[in-house]
Amino acid sequence: MNNVCKPSVLRRTLIILLAAAHLNLTACFSLESAAFNPEENYSDGFRMNSVTLETGETIIFNTSKGMLKVIPAHLKGKSKEGREFVLYMQLLKEMIRAYPEGKPFSPEEISLAKEIHLSNGLSLRCNEGGFRYDEKTKKVSCITTEGKLYTVNPDSIKLLYRSLPAVIPADTLKYNTIYYPEALLLKNNILIQTDKEGVIYLAPVKKVIGVTENNKPEEIDAYQIKSYTIYEFDFLQTAAYLLGGVLFLAALYFVLMLLFFKSLFTQMNKSGK
Repeated sequence: MNNVCKPSVLRRTLIILLAAAHLNLTACFSLESAAFNPEENYSDGFRMNSVTLETGETIIFNTSKGMLKVIPAHLKGKSKEGREFVLYMQLLKEMIRAYPEGKPFSPEEISLAKEIHLSNGLSLRCNEGGFRYDEKTKKVSCITTEGKLYTVNPDSIKLLYRSLPAVIPADTLKYNTIYYPEALLLKNNILIQTDKEGVIYLAPVKKVIGVTENNKPEEIDAYQIKSYTIYEFDFLQTAAYLLGGVLFLAALYFVLMLLFFKSLFTQMNKSGK
């Protein structure tokens, strides 16, 4: 009696199923390759699987990918207390060239003040209403130039100033140049007094950092990159393909079993005659 289901048929079926599974899995990856322009507004943390440099060299990162690190224009220096700092320009309100002579608090002087420095490092500038001292509460109050109401104890006032300081305009700053401000006023009104070594104004920096597939750390200047490649694994698409594959296999198995039993019954009927 001939075999009902020949091995060659099973092998052909298996090969077809494996080919279908391979096509399904490869369809679950999306690939993007594009020219890289460092002047474009890529977000900080933008990731890529590989980069090709202007020299033609291609660097392939490991599964963590290469990450674009964007460091905005910033000031670097030391505070009066010797603490190093890096200050991004978008946080800077004013670069103070020099303050006029400061005076200690007195009820008479406070009404003439334009700016006060507090012991917690805060700098307050009043609006046209000025600073007011309340004899009953023994408090100093003001509405700042930002429109916020402040009330402080006189003993928290380090110095007060009758006039505003001279400033170094931010639009006159040049990259890689050292400046010697007396202080830096932040947008949150925190005052950083600088040391005599000055602060350096540094240009924005864009780098791609990561570890290659050979476990070699890389730090690449973004301006050396010609193009990049990104590929992503699509989980939802994969799940859809797998579900479709399971249904396909189930249907194929059902059809094969029908053919098997049909062939078996046909062979049995022929043998019984």
